[in-house]
Amino acid sequence: MIKVIVLICSLASVPNSKDCNGVNAIDMVEAPPATDSRSCVFGAMTYVAGRPNSYPDDYYLKVLCQSGPKSPIG
Repeated sequence: MIKVIVLICSLASVPNSKDCNGVNAIDMVEAPPATDSRSCVFGAMTYVAGRPNSYPDDYYLKVLCQSGPKSPIG
């Protein structure tokens, strides 16, 4: 499973999406886990679009897809 973290940044404060991070993001949400990188990004956008928010008009998303460490056996 892939952990899906979505950073919401504003173009006014962070014009370059490469610079968007957990420190300067206006919000950070965890979307439901995904099975692959394509569903990670699509699922994240769908999840954020479906939530009520008060983000500014110039907001954009930066999706982080993190495949976590495998749980140890035993």
